[in-house]
Amino acid sequence: MPRPRSRYPQYRLHRHSGQAVVTIAGHDHYLGVHDSETSHQAYDRLVMEWIAQGRPRQTRRARDLTVAELCAAFWDYRKAKRQANGQPSGELAPVKSIIRILRKRYGTTPVADFRPKSLKALRLFMIRKMKWSRKNINRQILRVRHIFRWGASEDLCSHRTYRRLTTVQGLTVGEDNVREKPPVIDVDMATVNATVVYLPPVARDMVQLQLLTGARPDEICSLRWIDVDRSKNVWRYRPRQHKNKHRGIERIIFIGRKGQRILTRYLDQPAESFCFSPAKSEQLRLARIHRQRKTPLKHGNRPGTNRRAKPQRKPGERYTASSYRRAIHRACCAGKIAPWSPNQLRHAAATKAREIGGLDASQAILGHQHARMAETYAHLNERKAEEVMRKIG
Repeated sequence: MPRPRSRYPQYRLHRHSGQAVVTIAGHDHYLGVHDSETSHQAYDRLVMEWIAQGRPRQTRRARDLTVAELCAAFWDYRKAKRQANGQPSGELAPVKSIIRILRKRYGTTPVADFRPKSLKALRLFMIRKMKWSRKNINRQILRVRHIFRWGASEDLCSHRTYRRLTTVQGLTVGEDNVREKPPVIDVDMATVNATVVYLPPVARDMVQLQLLTGARPDEICSLRWIDVDRSKNVWRYRPRQHKNKHRGIERIIFIGRKGQRILTRYLDQPAESFCFSPAKSEQLRLARIHRQRKTPLKHGNRPGTNRRAKPQRKPGERYTASSYRRAIHRACCAGKIAPWSPNQLRHAAATKAREIGGLDASQAILGHQHARMAETYAHLNERKAEEVMRKIG
C-alpha cells in the first residue's frame, strides 16, 4: 500500500550544497544549513505564507506576470471573498467592467511595464470611447490602483509599480471636456404618489417604508423580522449586511408608527425569511386576477392549471436593489411619468429630516459617520429659504 501523500511541501536536503530546500508552487527555496533551527523556522514561515495565499499549485515571478494574469488572480480573490460573506456584492459588476477593459487594452503587457502613462491612456479611452462621467472614471482608476495594490501585497508585482500609479491624479471638473453626471436629487411627493398607483402592493409598501426611514434600497430589500427589535415604541432594524459592516460600523434603522403599520401586514412571514418577497407579490397578483374573474369556474382555465412545469424564471425570495429599481421604472413607464430611482427616496427622507431636526437628525437617520456626507444627501429646503427671505424682506 503506497504511503499517503503529505499535504505540505516536503523539507529536503540539497546534497550538493548541504542546505535544506523546499519546493513551493514550482520554485525552490533554500533555507540554510540542513536540520538547523534557522532552516526549520524559514520552512515554517514559507509554508504558512503559501497556505495564506490559498495553496497555489504554481506561481510566476512578478517580472514575468502579465496584466491579464494579475486581473485573473484578483478576480478569483474577489469572488472567494464574496462567497465567504454569503451575500451579493454590488462592487463585483464595476470590477468586472474595468478588468475587461484592462485585459483588452493591456492583457499581454508585463505588470512591471504598466506605468502611469499606461494608466493615463486607459483613462483617455474611458473618456473618448466609453463616454463615462468624470466621477465614474475616477472610481474606475481607483479600482485599477486597488488591483495593483493587492498584487503588491501578494508579491505578484513590486510595490514600486503600485506607487508609480498613485502619482496619477483624479480628473477635475472640466478637464479634457469629460462629461459631468447630474447630481442625485430627491424626488418630490407628487411624483411618488403618481407612481405608487401603478406599483404592486409589495413594491408600494417598500417605497413608502423607504421614504419614512431613509434606508438604502438594499437594506429595504433584505428586511427580516429576525433583524427587527420590537421591544420599544420605535422599532430598531439592524440589517445583517450593509455597506459599512466591513468597517465595524453598526447600522440601526429606526421605524416609527407609520412604518410599523406597513410592516404589520407581513407578520405572517417566518422570522428568518424576507418580508418583501417577489414570490408573495406574484401570489397577490394572481389572487387579484382571480377575484376579478368573470368567467365561471366550470368554464375556461382553473387556477393553477395554465402554469409551465419548468419556467425559465421564477419569482425570487427577495427583491434586489436592481429588481426593486426596475419595478419602479416599469410603474413610471405605465403611468407615463419621468423615471426615478429608489435612491432618490433616501435623499427625500434626508431632506425632510434636516428640515425637521437639522443636519444632526439627517446624519443620525442616514447612518453617516460624517456630517459632510449627510449634507450631500440632505439638500437645503428651498421653500424654507424663500420663507426666511420673505420675512427678512
